[in-house]
Amino acid sequence: KDRRAATTQRVTAMGIAAARLAGLNQRLRFGAVGNFEYVKTGLKLGDLYGNRFSIVLRDVTALDEAVKTACEELAQGGFVNYYGRQRFGSTSISTDKVGLQLLKSNWEEAARLILCPRPGEKDEHSAARLAYQETRNADKALRDLPPWFHVERSVIEGYKRHGKDSHSNALQAVARNMRLMYVHAWQSSVWNKMASERIKRYGSTNAVAGDLIVESGD
Repeated sequence: KDRRAATTQRVTAMGIAAARLAGLNQRLRFGAVGNFEYVKTGLKLGDLYGNRFSIVLRDVTALDEAVKTACEELAQGGFVNYYGRQRFGSTSISTDKVGLQLLKSNWEEAARLILCPRPGEKDEHSAARLAYQETRNADKALRDLPPWFHVERSVIEGYKRHGKDSHSNALQAVARNMRLMYVHAWQSSVWNKMASERIKRYGSTNAVAGDLIVESGD
């Protein structure tokens, strides 16, 4: 959705004038900023109440009756709001696996998962990862890995700075919001599993003791 949708999002920026932000519109290619206002506190994790989407289905080949039935069932029964690929990544080493190792304080394994080759990625990227595993040559790895491999490069720079056995310090070189992303991915994985178990035990049509109910304002 973030890659293909036309979205509107609220953000806060500290210590910058609205007029300066508005100047970004001269350079932004696929977006715009506006509707500025000054607030006393910035947005933080947990402030989002929810999302609202308008979804368009194109090139539908099913019969009209089948589409109508599917929409009615969706409107009546809803769907399980699982966390999806965006939260866990699209490679064989998902972000939740790294998050679990961080929660266990298994720093070496967390770093290994971040740096090890991934099936399906470009050969030169896998070769750079593998070469670092075998030689621990940080300078060569930093030359070979592309600049957008921010996390991998940060970990390798951390090893270069603190030593090849300083796994915790190497991970500390990763931006804090990225480290939190791994932990949140594990939390999301747990939520998915618990949601599935709840549906398996009690179905999806009725509330049971322990459910958190949010009343709709619509």
